Amino acid sequence: MNMFSLMPFAFCALSALASCGGGGAPALSINPEAAQDIAGGTAPGETAAEQGERSDRITQQFDSLSLTNIHYQTSLPRIPRVVAETRCRTTYCNISIPELDIYDVISIESLRNTEFSGTENAQSILTKYGVTLVESAWVGVADERGSAMSGTLDHSEFGAATSVLILDDERISGRFAAAFGVLADAAPSVSGVWRGQMSAVPQNSDNLLQGDAALAYTVSGSRGELSASFTNIKNLSRNTAHATSSVRFRNVRVSSGGIYSQGTVGNRIEGAFYGSAGAETAGIFEKSGILASFGAIRSQ
Repeated sequence: MNMFSLMPFAFCALSALASCGGGGAPALSINPEAAQDIAGGTAPGETAAEQGERSDRITQQFDSLSLTNIHYQTSLPRIPRVVAETRCRTTYCNISIPELDIYDVISIESLRNTEFSGTENAQSILTKYGVTLVESAWVGVADERGSAMSGTLDHSEFGAATSVLILDDERISGRFAAAFGVLADAAPSVSGVWRGQMSAVPQNSDNLLQGDAALAYTVSGSRGELSASFTNIKNLSRNTAHATSSVRFRNVRVSSGGIYSQGTVGNRIEGAFYGSAGAETAGIFEKSGILASFGAIRSQ
């Protein structure tokens, strides 16, 4: 099951506007060799199937969910663009579009108990800092289609996705990023650096972005802080550098439970430490028009 195929329209944010129509087979768009060259990565260290098996295990165990706002773009004249605001509380996220009087909840249990029906396709793209990115594409039974770029670690998963519905003669696309996993339940007790990759989509296009993730965590007395840097950002859909080459967050407070957040809508980071002793960290951020997720492994 591809978790990212269940999120964008699982809570029916705009699907009530018309009846579904359309169709087609899932197609992959990224050239792995070109992506490895522009991103400075290596050939994938594991297959998409291997990541899929680990993802299935995490799906049955995960106890934390982070989700960016969902940016919709439509061909409907009265609502060409709309943003579904998200507020996540570890095990669930409230979703709201006040101007359309739409309110919903996406929870860990609802995702875990939802079965995907449709056709999927996937390929490994590249490995960097021990983290492998996988591109996936799907077509659902209601003719929803989408694509994602994700990474699955041992205790967490992260990814960014775009999903499209053809409603009669109208088109609605939604873009978002998410991360989830099995919480460490405690902040790391020793300072260190976690390195990995970023997967993202611009809020106004379906391109898939990749970047390097480095999170430096410092223990000072009874509190912990981290500084997060996302650099070398590339557009893998076009094999070019992205207009925003780097994004940074400084002095992000980490709770005793290993969860962190900073900022407000459009300029925020949210994540947590996962696995034994916080061996991994994963989360989401929104900044400079980018809807991003990240996953990183302790390197020192």
